[in-house]
Amino acid sequence: MHNNLVRTWMTPTPLTISPKASVLEGYEQMKRHHIRRLPVLDGEKLVGVISITDVRSLAPLGALPLLEHNELVNHTQVARVMTSNPITIAPDENVGEAARLMMKYKISGLPVVEAGKLIGVISEADLFRLVIAENWRPRTVSPAGPDGEETLKLRGGEVITIRPIRPDDAARLQASFAQMSQETIYDRFMGYKKALPDPEAHYLASLDYDCHMALVAAKAGEHGEGTIIGVARYHVVDDEPNVAEFAIVINDAYQRQGLGSHLMMRLMEYGQVHGILTLLGFAHGENYRLLRFVQRIGFPFEHKLKDGLWEIRVQLNGVVFSNTEKI
Repeated sequence: MHNNLVRTWMTPTPLTISPKASVLEGYEQMKRHHIRRLPVLDGEKLVGVISITDVRSLAPLGALPLLEHNELVNHTQVARVMTSNPITIAPDENVGEAARLMMKYKISGLPVVEAGKLIGVISEADLFRLVIAENWRPRTVSPAGPDGEETLKLRGGEVITIRPIRPDDAARLQASFAQMSQETIYDRFMGYKKALPDPEAHYLASLDYDCHMALVAAKAGEHGEGTIIGVARYHVVDDEPNVAEFAIVINDAYQRQGLGSHLMMRLMEYGQVHGILTLLGFAHGENYRLLRFVQRIGFPFEHKLKDGLWEIRVQLNGVVFSNTEKI
């Protein structure tokens, strides 16, 4: 198993609410962000947790959709309905302990506290992501190893592993970013950045493997963890479940060796199996490298320049992937 500490799998810097806020405000936050629990902070001190169940206690049976019009919900403070002194967990505990506590106390999430301060939340959804990352094998045409990994040899003879990204890759993404040239950074992020901040690295590494998916190319490291040298990812577009926006980046030292094409082919293959018919990409107007890259892949695509940005649409519908494709 990989690094299964709570710190690795939790959601950092979670949304919170004040005990003096209205229950309606808490309900609206939960509904807007599709979550079921909010830590309650009085200043920096964790004083409770409010959940959808707590909100329902103020509403008549079946009246949850009408909460916005419920005067009691609108005028009751969070402090009156929250669960005080909630069960918490430390970030360096194993996720198995988090699961045990959730089962024991019949709760769906735990605040993560370090040195008396809230630093994250670990929920059932986070545990589901762990199970997926540890046990699930991507469904593609191409054969993969027992860990859902594919091994390939670059033109120069170096052996590279392609696998689904994991939350514990966040630090490796930051290390990979530090090795990129400013030109590569600008092309990938459409702007200059000096570093990849912790929250962004965690977001990019913590996916649901459905609407948001990424494959990494890694070379073996001294301690077996591997150094990330390339990433291809997509994120399903809101309200268009068959369209996903893609991005790809290869570290400078490994460009023009066929790795980008192979990684992108695997991502497209995965996307097609999971219902993606069109991949949508954006690039600044001077990024002709991406246009040539998409052309080399050989799939039907359209592109247009609008307001200084290229919009690229790659069609996957009807494309047949070969299980013998090599770089």
